[in-house]
Amino acid sequence: MHTDDLPEDEEDRLELPGQPYALALWNLIVRPPRRRYDQSRLGPDEFRLWSVHVKRVDVNLRNSRGMLLRCSHFLPRYLAEGQQGDPNIEPRPAVIYLHQNASCRLEALNLVPLFLPLGISLFCFDFAGCGESDGDYISLGWYERDDLANCVEYLRATGKVSAIGLWGRSMGAVTALLHADRDHSIGGMVLDSPFCNLTTLATELAQSEYLAVKIPTWLLNGALA
Repeated sequence: MHTDDLPEDEEDRLELPGQPYALALWNLIVRPPRRRYDQSRLGPDEFRLWSVHVKRVDVNLRNSRGMLLRCSHFLPRYLAEGQQGDPNIEPRPAVIYLHQNASCRLEALNLVPLFLPLGISLFCFDFAGCGESDGDYISLGWYERDDLANCVEYLRATGKVSAIGLWGRSMGAVTALLHADRDHSIGGMVLDSPFCNLTTLATELAQSEYLAVKIPTWLLNGALA
């Protein structure tokens, strides 16, 4: 289904707190535009992908700060409906997708046809302060790594997952690095455009389309010095 086929109130949209927001660079760092969307954008609960019957399992997890995280797990139907501890159900690898700043779990949908035919399940979620999860602020990876840890813990507890890999973009890539530094059981990572430091990130955001007035580089350098 394409976005053009959806009623206007079901399309995903960027949510801004108000006009003063557009004048503050710091808002883009800790409170970026929020990507809101209707649950229908995740697609059907069950569908066939070539020879694989896929089932999407939506779960709500509570992070270490007491906030609900909206999550989705795409996996083969036989695995989704299998009982934990069933000797006939062999755990399969899983990839957790970590979205970028000002985004949500919808980013992961393009990866479903890449992994599911290979027997690899795909788990995606909205970081706290993003999408439809609880919270108003982000930390560019610092607290997001704890959100990720909750997801890893959940997947391992299902008994349906063997190796776990991470695929992160921008803020999600930084989150993957911060988590993997303390969890050496992660099987592998795909890191798309992680930022190396706050100065570089702030410089790029200073020219963002979300700011009403672009901040000159010389002024930004002075403020960050």
